[in-house]
Amino acid sequence: MPIATFRTFLGVAKESTPGTAVAATDYITITADPKAKDTYKKLDDKSFRGSAVETYAKIPAMRTGDFGVDGNANPATIGYLLGSLLPDVVTSATTAPSGLAAAANGTGSSFGAGAQFWVVTALFGTGETVKSNEVTLTLTAGQNVNLTWTTSPGASGYRIYRGTSAGSENVLVTTVGPVGAYTDTGSTGTAGTPPVSSSAPTNTHVFSCKNTGDGQPTSFTFSDYDGDQCHAFAGTKFSELDFKFSADGLLTFTSKAMSWASVVLSAPTPSYSTVLPIAAYTGQLYIDGAKALNVSSAELQIKRKVEALQTVQGTQDPYAMFSGAVGVTGKLTTVMLASDPMLAKIGNSSNPGETYALAFAQGANTLVFQMSDVVYDSVDRTRGKDYVELSVAFTAVGNTTDAGATNGYSPVKVFLGNSVASGTYQ
Repeated sequence: MPIATFRTFLGVAKESTPGTAVAATDYITITADPKAKDTYKKLDDKSFRGSAVETYAKIPAMRTGDFGVDGNANPATIGYLLGSLLPDVVTSATTAPSGLAAAANGTGSSFGAGAQFWVVTALFGTGETVKSNEVTLTLTAGQNVNLTWTTSPGASGYRIYRGTSAGSENVLVTTVGPVGAYTDTGSTGTAGTPPVSSSAPTNTHVFSCKNTGDGQPTSFTFSDYDGDQCHAFAGTKFSELDFKFSADGLLTFTSKAMSWASVVLSAPTPSYSTVLPIAAYTGQLYIDGAKALNVSSAELQIKRKVEALQTVQGTQDPYAMFSGAVGVTGKLTTVMLASDPMLAKIGNSSNPGETYALAFAQGANTLVFQMSDVVYDSVDRTRGKDYVELSVAFTAVGNTTDAGATNGYSPVKVFLGNSVASGTYQ
């Protein structure tokens, strides 16, 4: 009988020794067969031997593996791929916002004279943390209030609560995106109180460029089971990870990687996370803190050159897979608006550029891309539909804000909020 394609699955496991294959410990849902192949280089013996023959022998030389996988971005497993390109990975327990401060600034609000109290909570998709510290101000009539706080890594947004007595905030003023500031002008808001217990994910994993030591990512084995055999590609290092979405679909990814040539392992029994893929409509794009409501599709590409280092060491296998520098580019397609605020920003773009925050959620799990220095490369207005679209291409530039625990520079910092244990992705 033929082998059924639906029997395909993809496993992953962290290696103790780079290039030494290990059995899968976790499983990644994919939407197409892995683009996996082994390359066995041969050296041609074309020495003259007095005959009309071009090649007399093929001598075995270096062997490597090429690997690529496509799928729907899942908050439980996308960290394996992110960590291969952005290996400065720090995992910490999800925290509530802190350092909330309030300052009266200007006039024009609907506040009356008297004391007001505020707290802030962090949102992780449908999950919400407990409240921050409380702040209070005694206002004169009409004063505005600037609120600022220290953000929670990986949060997709924040809720601001207000009240007229300590510990009794009972007005949900508003919900904002992944920013750490809001100006309260006394809006009536809606009835609401901060939760007494957190429903946010357990951990937040922060990915950035690794700028200490050799700068190299952790080595993983990716196991491709084709329904008959399990081909394990050890020492896998990803060179490209592309995220794409349109408003009516899922957040998807495509990827490319290099590895040692595959070996055959016993086929494990897969076990999948119950976390579902991310719907694109959950995405929120903030440009310099202002929410862009007119994005219809986008693409974000993280690239890192991977090279198989061949040395004289008595084996056909590479000495190592070496990962080079990281580059990040992207594209946005938006519904063009009259007096389009995005177009105005594009026209004013300079270096240092603008800050992008692109936040997605699936239940209480979050995936947030932070690019603190984005510069536009091209702008294209298209009229192929009944409405005008604006397509822009951009580059995320290395900056210190997006650097991780190893400092230096990074073009992007990625936050992944889920319940996966520390140490899984690095």
